Amino acid sequence: MSAQIEEYIDHPVENLHVEYKDWLNLSEPIHRANLARHMAAISNHGGGYIIFGFADPTMTSTGENPFDASHYTHDGIAAISQKYHEPAIHCDVEIAKGHVVIRIPAHANVPICAKANGPMVDSKVKGIVSGAIYIRKPGPQSVPITNAHDWSELIRRCVLHDSAALLKALGAALLPPTMQSSDRTLDLKEWHDATRAAYVAELGKNRRPGYLKSNYTQLSYIIEDGEKNSIRPDLLKQVLREVNFEMRDLVNTGWSILFPFDREPISPYFTSDPAVVERGPFLEQSLVSEVDSGPNFELWRVSPDGIVSVIRPIRTDFLEFGGWQELRYFSPNRAARELAELVRHAAGLALRFPEAQHVSFRCEWAGIRGRTINDELRDWSPRPAAKTDSVMSTGRWSIIELSSNWPAIVASLLGPVTRAFDPTLSLSKDWVAAEAQVWRPLGNHYP
Repeated sequence: MSAQIEEYIDHPVENLHVEYKDWLNLSEPIHRANLARHMAAISNHGGGYIIFGFADPTMTSTGENPFDASHYTHDGIAAISQKYHEPAIHCDVEIAKGHVVIRIPAHANVPICAKANGPMVDSKVKGIVSGAIYIRKPGPQSVPITNAHDWSELIRRCVLHDSAALLKALGAALLPPTMQSSDRTLDLKEWHDATRAAYVAELGKNRRPGYLKSNYTQLSYIIEDGEKNSIRPDLLKQVLREVNFEMRDLVNTGWSILFPFDREPISPYFTSDPAVVERGPFLEQSLVSEVDSGPNFELWRVSPDGIVSVIRPIRTDFLEFGGWQELRYFSPNRAARELAELVRHAAGLALRFPEAQHVSFRCEWAGIRGRTINDELRDWSPRPAAKTDSVMSTGRWSIIELSSNWPAIVASLLGPVTRAFDPTLSLSKDWVAAEAQVWRPLGNHYP
């Protein structure tokens, strides 16, 4: 079960991207049509969840599903989408703490449209209407588009998806002219260092284990936009949520980087930092004080003008696996996966900046001295222990390369840290691409 899903189940709060439902008899056409409407609206909102087994409005659990469970499987939900949606929505379905959760991806380059009517009741179509395009509105409600304003965000996401597909198609051979945007690596270093200082202060304030201050992974990037565009602050959290759903086409492990939670007090908030005062207020989320699980003690910051950093423990220190001990191992496999998430996140966020041409990265692994290479799911031959305590890896690539050549970027950023263990260890882009085949354990039901 994903930690993000666990959060939604333990602390249910309905919002535009999460719909809580009591158990429905999905053999009844009216219930299938209503569910299809919510699925379409959430997909057109940028993705989200439908969680069954909660009473409305009390948000209390209603116990076991009393209806035919076959309707609550991947095949059962897919059948509903095949009947009512054009294009069909490829959802993941899982059971978590006795609740069925439908994970609904964002629409692609066209919105989800209803292609069939729901049942007729008293001479009226109920549930879903053929030809309608549904969106989410406060309430929350799943309602058809009725005015021009409702189209704006939906069209924006369609255009972004087309842009991403175009960048992949162009490939690394057709790069935009270089150096048309300023190199902001000094800004990135300042942001990276300030985020680390804030994280260390949070650990101390909350009396977390002392070794976390010097054993961490920190991943940062900055979008180079020559026109100095920025995302509207009031839209930044929703944009991050959209990007988070988009990057699950590559990595979908259940604890993704830069995920914006909703529950107070762990929901992201706007703040400022004297160390980066010229950046202005930025969005920050800290799980250090409110989350009890050690591997999830993390902090991230995102500025509206496209500078990002996330810092978290070295997660192999928290593995419940025979023979594993904290501060003992380093996994290149996990490091590659985290870097791929970062590169995919940067590619998605950069599309929100019309003039963006390049992204610079700054990645740091601290506390590796004395560790050896190992992974709980991969066999590594004995390698020397690292003799240096920290490694910094940097690089700068075009927006096109982020989409078309991401395995090579991950391999390049990973190289400095693996060579700290073994100077001869070179993990290629082909190795990264092969590893990526196991980065989606929570489902592969994507277009």
